[in-house]
Amino acid sequence: MRKFIPLILMTGALLSGCSGATKARGETSRLISSDLTIYVDSSAAPFRDTIFQVMSYNVENLFDTVYSGTEYRDYSPGTSNYSSKFFWIKVHHVEKVIKDAGADIVGLQEVESRISVHAIQESLREEGFRYYVVADRPQRTAVNVALLSKYPIIFARGYYTIERVRNLLLAGILINGDTLYILVNHWKSKSGPESMRIEIAKIVRAVVDSILERDPDADIVLVGDFNTHHDETQSDVVTGDAFNPKIVVGLIDILKTTGNKKLLSRGYLYNLWYDLPEKQRGSHFFAGKWGTLDHIIVSAGLFDEKGISYLSGSFHVFKPPYLLTPSGTPYRWQVNRGPGFTEHLGKGFSDHLPIVATFVAR
Repeated sequence: MRKFIPLILMTGALLSGCSGATKARGETSRLISSDLTIYVDSSAAPFRDTIFQVMSYNVENLFDTVYSGTEYRDYSPGTSNYSSKFFWIKVHHVEKVIKDAGADIVGLQEVESRISVHAIQESLREEGFRYYVVADRPQRTAVNVALLSKYPIIFARGYYTIERVRNLLLAGILINGDTLYILVNHWKSKSGPESMRIEIAKIVRAVVDSILERDPDADIVLVGDFNTHHDETQSDVVTGDAFNPKIVVGLIDILKTTGNKKLLSRGYLYNLWYDLPEKQRGSHFFAGKWGTLDHIIVSAGLFDEKGISYLSGSFHVFKPPYLLTPSGTPYRWQVNRGPGFTEHLGKGFSDHLPIVATFVAR
C-alpha cells in the first residue's frame, strides 16, 4: 500500500504554497499554484471496485448559461442563440459518453465552470460519481480542465502554465488505500508555436519530478489535450548545429514521453498510444488526417505490479457509431456560422474522441 504523501512535504516550496521556485532538470522553474475546491456529493453511492477506467475527453466548449464576459463569440448572447436548452443537450451528451464508456475517473477539457461540471456530475450521480474539481485557479481562462471521480479526491491544486492558457490540474485520488496522482492538461493550441508548449511542458515535468523525488514508485497518470502528436515532428525550437540539427518538442523532449518501456527506469513516461497499432492511432481529425493530440501517459510505478497498475493493452479510443459521422470522423457539435451570428443546432458531440485505459488496484 502506498500512503498519501502530503504535498507540503515535497521539494520545498514547489507544491506547498501559492508560488515558489525550484530547480527542474537543470533549469529554474517558477511555479504559481492555488488550492482548488473539491466538491463532494454524499448522496452518490460509494465506489470500491479494484478495476477502474480512466478517460480523457475534450468535450468541445461546454459553456454554462451564466454570462461572465469571457465566453467565445459562438456562445455569447447577441452573437449566438446558445441557451439553457443547448447547454443541457451538451451536458446529456457528455453524460452518455462517460456512461457508455464505463469510465470511473474522467479528465475533462473545455468546460467553462463549476456549473458545467456540476451538471455533468449530477447527471452521473447514479453511476457513482461523487467527486469533482475544476482548475479555475490560479488564472482565469474562458474554458478550464476538470476532473470527475467515483473515488475520493483527497487533494487538488491548479498550476499556472502560460498567460491565457488553461491551468494544469493536479489531484490525488484514493483507491483502496493507494494514491493515484492525476494531472489533467490542456496545452496551448497549434495556433501558437511549439515554444509555448515547451514552456508548459517544463511546468508539468517539474510537478511530476517533485512527486517522484518523494516517491520514485509513485503511480502518476497524465491525461488531456496536449495539442501535440505522440510522434510530433514540428517545432520552432532547434538545437545542435547546421550539420546535426534536432528539433525540440515539449511532449517528447521536455516531458520525456516514450514508447520504449526500457527508458522508464531513467525517469521517462510511457505514452499509451504506443500500445495501439499505428493505423489505430487517432482521436482527432484535422486537414484530412487523424492525429493524437489527446493522451494518457503513465509513470514507471504503474508497471511495477505493486499498488495500482496499468492493465497492459487496455488503452483504446472510444468510438461508438453515434460519435462518428457517416465518413467515420468525429461528429462534432453542430453550428451554422453566419456573419456576426452563430446558430446552434443541438446536434453532435465533440471534435475529439475520448480515450480510455484500464487500471487495477492490487
